[in-house]
Amino acid sequence: MSLTRRPGRPYRADGLHRLVAADRAEVLALLRARAVHNIYLLAQIERGALTRDDVAGPLLGYYTGRRLDSVAVCGSNLVMSSPVTDDAISAFAQFARAGRYLVRVVVGDDPTVDAFMSHYGRRFRPIHLERGGQHLYTVSSDTLQPAGEPCSLRQAELEELLEVVRVDRCMVTEELGFDPFVGDIEGYREGWRRRIREMRAWVIGPLGGPLIFKLEQSAVCEQGVQISGVYTSPHHRRRGIGFRAMSQMCERMLLEVPAITLYVNDINAAAIRLYQRLGFERVGTIRSVWFDI
Repeated sequence: MSLTRRPGRPYRADGLHRLVAADRAEVLALLRARAVHNIYLLAQIERGALTRDDVAGPLLGYYTGRRLDSVAVCGSNLVMSSPVTDDAISAFAQFARAGRYLVRVVVGDDPTVDAFMSHYGRRFRPIHLERGGQHLYTVSSDTLQPAGEPCSLRQAELEELLEVVRVDRCMVTEELGFDPFVGDIEGYREGWRRRIREMRAWVIGPLGGPLIFKLEQSAVCEQGVQISGVYTSPHHRRRGIGFRAMSQMCERMLLEVPAITLYVNDINAAAIRLYQRLGFERVGTIRSVWFDI
């Protein structure tokens, strides 16, 4: 899929284009209209994705009649906007198939990712896991039901990087049934090193370990925070640790942003009950596709 780059042009021709800083206002207007569904993309823009491909991969836009109607980031994570058109889904899939950037996982609205995979081809690359039925939840200060009990949630420190990585790999392996990062441990550690430096990794447990709880702010922007990687170690479950930690995090973050989002597998009944008790409301369904690397 060819990609046209025309910095500074007042309009774009129909089709796929690499978005640049001059497109910022148009891109933000599209994404903010459904901000709760687009927090990941909005966060990448705040991190500089309109000017640097190394932030999250190239930020692509699809134009119809000189109007931007769809956006996607196409790096290790491929994430498409809401809304997104059928033509844009096809174009994003063709760009991904070209293989300039190796996609590890596709995540997004369930029917959108399903359509993407139809264009991309489910036999084009080996798929380790395709999972639909993940619920997208959101909470605001109006709906949050705080726990009222503080806990010892704190920001992770760089000196405990290896312990954070260990706990996260336990969580991912338990949830997915495999370790998707085993082939790129150094890159995986570097990602966590960056999150800790950016103060987006939160834990419970003594400095030096062992940690009994963790979560991360996987995307942060003015419109909201996306939380992921919520995990309580097996020996400390059913004690209310996750409930109090999530409540404390939500209260803290909702002083700064209007919404918090997360998604959870539909078979994780305990987590769903926890989020609903906190006032989270379901607003969509997510599908993710993990490729063999």
